Amino acid sequence: VTLANGNKAKTMGGLYPTMLAAGSPIISTTTANMDVALEDLALQTEYGDYGTTRFLYGTNRYILQLSKVYKSLLTRYSPDDEVAKLGLSSINIGSTNIVLVPYKRFEDRGSFPSSWEKMMFLVDHKTMTPVQCWGEESGDTLNRVNNGTRETYQDSWINVTFSCEFNNPPSCGILKVL
Repeated sequence: VTLANGNKAKTMGGLYPTMLAAGSPIISTTTANMDVALEDLALQTEYGDYGTTRFLYGTNRYILQLSKVYKSLLTRYSPDDEVAKLGLSSINIGSTNIVLVPYKRFEDRGSFPSSWEKMMFLVDHKTMTPVQCWGEESGDTLNRVNNGTRETYQDSWINVTFSCEFNNPPSCGILKVL
């Protein structure tokens, strides 16, 4: 990007802004139709191999709710059952295997805006590669002997700029719960 003073700089926007800019599908749904919406989102974003595994990140509340919807038709109890295991680890719709990833941090206001609490991200990790924007820098702090800090010890430090290269954002999508 070009900065206000005319200098050039690299940016590392992150997953969400990159998905928005690339036109990744966004589906809004009610909790009653989350399963249908998830399947639609998965089908709209299939740009990889048949049967590939993708990951659905969402708050514990919505991941559990999705899990219950998928298990409700299949769960059977016998008279001596005392425990109902309602958590699924993945949903396989044939052409895509969706691993459910509860991510409590979406509820943390210090990390994400409140709107993220009701969003789930279907992510294809195969389309992302970790990258380094600039080279590493490292060194040692000055100590009291070398006109540095008031401390008598010396610290080592390292600085690196890290992000991810996102090659196919349309293979990922967002599910917004109304």
